[in-house]
Amino acid sequence: MSIDSLSSVSHVVTDVAIRTPDPEVRPLIRAVRAVNSAQLLGRDSELRFSYDAGTRRPVMRIVDRRTDEVLSQLPPEEVLRMAETLKNPASGR
Repeated sequence: MSIDSLSSVSHVVTDVAIRTPDPEVRPLIRAVRAVNSAQLLGRDSELRFSYDAGTRRPVMRIVDRRTDEVLSQLPPEEVLRMAETLKNPASGR
């Protein structure tokens, strides 16, 4: 599993805000922005929220601001792929 493949599926929370007029998402967007602007994860890290394309489940990542390397992810990529396989058992994965 490469870090590049993890980064390629993420959408930064501000992108989600632009595409999602859903009022239920707005408090989450504000919370993520507050965490990032307060640098609660340090100067070099930021929190990102996205939806996994295969499972449509929310994903939270802590990412290095300079390199875009994923430092931590919940749920882990392996769990997302297992959920995708269970959702679509005929896909052959």
